[in-house]
Amino acid sequence: MDWRHRAICRDEDPELFFPLGDKFLDTSNPASPLAQQITEAKAICSRCPVILDCRSWARAAGMTGIWGGTTEDERAALPAPARRITFPGPAVAAGRRRR
Repeated sequence: MDWRHRAICRDEDPELFFPLGDKFLDTSNPASPLAQQITEAKAICSRCPVILDCRSWARAAGMTGIWGGTTEDERAALPAPARRITFPGPAVAAGRRRR
């Protein structure tokens, strides 16, 4: 089953997660309607069991809006994901020694 089927936002109004003007309005005032909408969306995300999957997917896909408890700007500011490095197993390593 895809992670999106387990997301709790499925039962919420999608417009909540796409605040109008989040690129153009100052959200530093917590009393502004925009800041309140972002806070409400993030509160829903904070209870979600797939928040990390959501955030990773949104970042990789370049999504706008609130995904994984982050705004587009917040996701852009996150450090790059670590590259997974795999090492050869014991059999491969042993085989290389015999040469």
